[in-house]
Amino acid sequence: MSGEPKGARRFLRIRSFGAGDDLLLATVLQAACVLMSFVVQALLLRGVSKELAGEYFFVVAIASISSVVIDFGLVAVIIPRVVQAGTIGLPIVRVALRMRLALVAAVCLLVPLGAGLIYGSRMGLLVFLALAVTAFGGRAVGLRPLFELGPRLSGRIYIVNMLALLDLALQALCMWITFEVMGIKTVEAALAIAALCTLPGFLILVLPQLRRVWRAESTLRHRALLQRALLRTALPILLLSFVGQFSAQLETLVLELTAIDRTAVAAYNAAIRPVVASLFIATSVSVVIMPFISRSFRNALVADDLRWLVSFGGRLLGVLGLLIVLGTWGLSGTIMRVFGEQYSGDGYIMTVYAWINLLVYVVVMGDQILIATNRRTRALGGALLQLAVALALELVLVGSFGLWGLLAGKAVAYIALVIYQIGRYPAHLGSAQLRGLLRLLPAIAALIAAQCWFGLHPTPVVAVAVSLGVIGVLAASRILVPEEILRFRRLRLA
Repeated sequence: MSGEPKGARRFLRIRSFGAGDDLLLATVLQAACVLMSFVVQALLLRGVSKELAGEYFFVVAIASISSVVIDFGLVAVIIPRVVQAGTIGLPIVRVALRMRLALVAAVCLLVPLGAGLIYGSRMGLLVFLALAVTAFGGRAVGLRPLFELGPRLSGRIYIVNMLALLDLALQALCMWITFEVMGIKTVEAALAIAALCTLPGFLILVLPQLRRVWRAESTLRHRALLQRALLRTALPILLLSFVGQFSAQLETLVLELTAIDRTAVAAYNAAIRPVVASLFIATSVSVVIMPFISRSFRNALVADDLRWLVSFGGRLLGVLGLLIVLGTWGLSGTIMRVFGEQYSGDGYIMTVYAWINLLVYVVVMGDQILIATNRRTRALGGALLQLAVALALELVLVGSFGLWGLLAGKAVAYIALVIYQIGRYPAHLGSAQLRGLLRLLPAIAALIAAQCWFGLHPTPVVAVAVSLGVIGVLAASRILVPEEILRFRRLRLA
């Protein structure tokens, strides 16, 4: 290689990323996507009124729920076959692509038509533009995920995140030009920009692979059999996805339906989205731990190792969630002012929601444990329970207490879900998870006491001092010790 040009050597080094390097780069790129999403949101919220921002978030909620039908669980169904074959050039992938094209066309026609009939033609146009983002975007469930299987098979997950980052960077640039230079500050412009900026990344990903997928031959009878099999297998995944997405958008719908004006929708979504964006941390950690739990559950490791893994995973995500609570408590006011002075009084929503986010971190780990221990139907039951409790409480409380009632209802629903999950683990795992979480209580109690004493908007000095104190409590409680981290790093699946 010494005789090759420097540029060629650099290219070969990029091509030779291993699994560990690829995962690290993919995580870094995902964090960059989160930051770029924050930039896009700041440009939007600073450019339009609070009322129009609420309209934007309501439209996005409609598109997000509708996207579940576009997804239909097809990718989750075909992944095992694609992995086994080592290629996406399979008849089942072609059938899935044809089905998804039909679903995209149907949803992009019927949902905007329905929105237009209920809310007027302008709302129909906005929903159509939001669905276009879903159909072609890199952070959605449209056509692109089918072709993302190609890079994933070759161990190049970072390519998927690079293209998602390209989408967001183009969106931020075009939105800045449109809003700040040209002075066109409308929701229509923001959604049209988002839709158009997904196309370059979509074409870069799809065009090199489209021929391989489309040339996968099969008879008409074989295609019909594959289609029926896909529909039958995907229906449970569709139900679980719908419950999850509806639950994620529930608060926006409740605020829209309970006659609170759309400025409340804007305030709530602007405050929670920076916190929700951190969920990739919980997902990344739980996905790494899940294979070890799954293997241990099948008696490849001793029971003590399984109990320790469950406890360790819960404590790790609990600590990460608590650190996010600390950060938002000190920085929520500053972050909200980035969105404009009209949001400067909404920092309390972010601070309170960070506690809900801590519960969500625990739930993410709980879902992975239930899946790893072959309890998928119980995971679905938990999702339905959380949705039912949240819907009932939020509809009752929002009328009397506004956003505070909404947040309280969501918090109680997630507490109920955590209790449900622990009760549905195998008996020895439930007690291990519970004991691990209880070790967080001293640090949680210290932070709650500080927030009650100093309020939800502390001075920087107070925030730093309390943060150091809480971290000290965590260290003194020995919730995570270096020996445990080294023990986890030594685990091997092979």
